[in-house]
Amino acid sequence: MSDRANVVPMVTASADSRGSGKRLRRHTSESVASDGVSAEDSIARRREALTSTFSALFGCLDQRGVAELAGRARIRRFEKGNVLMQAAAGARVHLLLSGAVKWTIRCPRGRSDLVLDVLRAGDVFGDSEFFADGSPVYRATAVSGGEALVITPGHLQEIMLRHSEFSLRWLAVNCDRLHRVRRLVADTVFLDVSERFYRRLLDICRTDGAGVNDGHRFEHGLSQRELACAVGTSRESLNKLLAKWQRRGVATVGRGVLIVHDVREVAGRAK
Repeated sequence: MSDRANVVPMVTASADSRGSGKRLRRHTSESVASDGVSAEDSIARRREALTSTFSALFGCLDQRGVAELAGRARIRRFEKGNVLMQAAAGARVHLLLSGAVKWTIRCPRGRSDLVLDVLRAGDVFGDSEFFADGSPVYRATAVSGGEALVITPGHLQEIMLRHSEFSLRWLAVNCDRLHRVRRLVADTVFLDVSERFYRRLLDICRTDGAGVNDGHRFEHGLSQRELACAVGTSRESLNKLLAKWQRRGVATVGRGVLIVHDVREVAGRAK
């Protein structure tokens, strides 16, 4: 059967970005194909991904719902440097199974792109472009090779309309994102560069700091310029900070990695 068979039109209401009431958007629930998406992956493997890696989201669905979604989704394999998404139009929802993807937004006047996050297994991207009219154009670029489960917006929309508990779980995921952004803004205002850098490093590497001991290896996968943008400082200021840490023997800087030899010194008040 063709991947584009049984196309079902979907109509939903969304708030007009100008605030002039409601308008209807039409989306189609067509199966995913092309763009690196492999149609040969078994339905059983997709079902396993939905019920294990993303059990917090899809655990509320019954077996029929999971099987239906697994039949429509596809597993997409990618290599380091692959651009997985760079335009709001035609965006697909990606659920990361493995690997790492940097989430950036284009900066004006030729400046480096702003790194908003480094996504890892269990993270989701591509849904905000679907739900938010007029949202900025983000770019998702692979930091390492990996796989993602890909769902078209129409399929996600169908699930939300039929399963209120699932909609609430997805809302909770987005509330968590908003909380992290608010914390990042607060850190930029109230913390100095060294404290802000450590907090951002913990966030990018998905750790709360509790298990970080001397000799811990942070594999962030970013260039110095990207890391500086993520922290909210200049590359020069960050380089001075890292050079000072290396001279004092509290940290070793490598390509896409930072090894901390003295956590107390590096963390400061941020811990």
